[in-house]
Amino acid sequence: MKPTPTPRQLEAFCEVARHESMADAARACGHDLSTLSKHLSDLSALLGTRLYERDREGFRLTRHGRRLYEALERGREQRDAALAEIAADVRPVLQFVAAEVVTQHYLPGITRELERQHPDAHCSTESGGEAHLRRMLRDDEVNLAIAPDHAEWNGFSRAPLIQLPLVLICPETSPVRSAAELWAREHVTDVLYVSAAADTVTRNFDAGLRGLKVTWTNRRRVGSALCVTQHVADGDGFGVTVNVPNLVRRRGLRVLPLPNFTPLPLAAFWPGEATPLHVTAVKLLRKVASELQRAA
Repeated sequence: MKPTPTPRQLEAFCEVARHESMADAARACGHDLSTLSKHLSDLSALLGTRLYERDREGFRLTRHGRRLYEALERGREQRDAALAEIAADVRPVLQFVAAEVVTQHYLPGITRELERQHPDAHCSTESGGEAHLRRMLRDDEVNLAIAPDHAEWNGFSRAPLIQLPLVLICPETSPVRSAAELWAREHVTDVLYVSAAADTVTRNFDAGLRGLKVTWTNRRRVGSALCVTQHVADGDGFGVTVNVPNLVRRRGLRVLPLPNFTPLPLAAFWPGEATPLHVTAVKLLRKVASELQRAA
C-alpha cells in the first residue's frame, strides 16, 4: 500500500526542490523555517527515505527525491505511481542516536531484535552528547534519539522511557561512606568529574546542591559518563552519574545515593508519526528500561 502524504508536505517538498534552499522555499510558500522543516521531516518519515541531502556542496535531491519531484511536476497520476515505486523500493531504516553508554551496552541487543522482527529493516547507531543528539534529529541525520526529556525537544514525537536516579561514585578506598558526609562541609573541595555530554545530569545535580546550600567548584569535565566512571575507578576523586549498572557496578567503586536529587528522565524522540519500526523500538526500549528500573 502506497503512503499518502498531505498536500502541504508535497508543496513544501516541491518548493525546497525547486529553490534548492530552505530559506527561499519558506518565503515562496509563506511558511516559517520550522514549519517547512517539519513538513519535510514528516514526509521523509512517512516515505521511509531521505528525499534530499545537504552538505558543503549545497542541496541535492536523492534518487527517491528526484523521482518524486519529477512526478509531481507532471501531475497526480505520475505522483501516485512514484509514491508506489518508492514504497516498494524503500528498505526500512532506523538510525539511533544516544549517549555512549546506551549505544555500547543496550542498543546492540535492541537492534538485533528489531531486525529479527522486521527482516527487511536495517538499524544503525551513533553516540553523542545532548546537543549533538538534537542537531542530528533536527537535520534528519537520524530518525530516533534517546535523550533526557525536556522542553528543548518540543516539536518531536516522544515516548517516555525511564527516570534514572542520580548518584555519586567514589573509590572504595575513600573514607566517605555517604553523600551526607560531604554536605556537612558546605564547600566540597575534592575533585568532581562531570560528563560534558550529560548537561541535564549536571544541571539536576547543581540544583540539588543549591537546595542543600552546598558548593562544589573543583570540577573536571570529561567526554562521557563512561569516562567519569573510568577516572573514578582509577582512584581519582568523585563522579556524578546515573544509577545504571554499566556505569556504577565496577570493582573498586562505591556508590553514594542521592535520594533527594531530581532524577534523569529519558525518552525516545522521532520526527513526525511513528513508523512500525518506531513502535517496535519503543516497546523494546521500555522492556530494557523496566529491567534497569528493577536493578536500580
